[in-house]
This record gives sequence, structure tokens and C-alpha cells, in this order.
Amino acid sequence: MTEQEGDEVLLVGNDMWERIQSPIQARLREGRERIQLLRNAIARDAKVRRMPPVWIDPTIWMEGEDICIHAASGAWPRAQGGSTLGVVVAAGPAICRDDAVVRAILVRVRALLHDRDKDNRAS
Repeated sequence: MTEQEGDEVLLVGNDMWERIQSPIQARLREGRERIQLLRNAIARDAKVRRMPPVWIDPTIWMEGEDICIHAASGAWPRAQGGSTLGVVVAAGPAICRDDAVVRAILVRVRALLHDRDKDNRAS
């Protein structure tokens, strides 16, 4: 299951989607809407021309036994070729109902992308 292309925040389904319980699927969908609203607020408050697209992966990412990774940024391949700078968010921030926490994650990842984009233009 994947939301429509062109949306700025996509909930990406993978082979795990069907194994996720319905109440958690509903929380992930709510989270997509929350992240879209927060993303719009960040763009408005920061007065930026564009925000990177966000993909929500409905899984939890672990490094070792005790480190949970909440988001990653990078250049992701496009279906039509080439790549785009964007953000992938794990399930944790998507189901989190604390707007301040989720906003902080999005702002931090956006700042990393901005720095990377600026470095790429300078070289």
C-alpha cells in the first residue's frame, strides 16, 4: 500500500503491512496526517521555499539491541529515474502523538538535508 505519488508525505506499505494489526495501521495513517500538518507548519514558520518529501516506513529500525533509529535522510531513487533528496521516517515518530517530539525530528532531518544540499552546490 502506497499513498498517491505527488503527496508530500507518503505512507509506504511493504510486505510487513498486512502483518500490522489494524489499530496500529490506523495510528500510522493518523501519523501521516499529523506529519503532513507539522511539515507544513515547519515550512511556514521557517519561510522556506520547499520541504523535502517524507516517506513513512511502517517498521521500527534498530541498531543493535538498544538503539532505535527514528529517521534518515538522503538521496532516494525515483521510479522515473534519477533521485530526490528526502526523509524516511520509521514507525515510532509516525505513531507518536507528541507534536513537539515529531516536529523536532522533522526539523533536525530537514536541517541535515539543507546542509547536504548546500555542500553539494558548493562543490
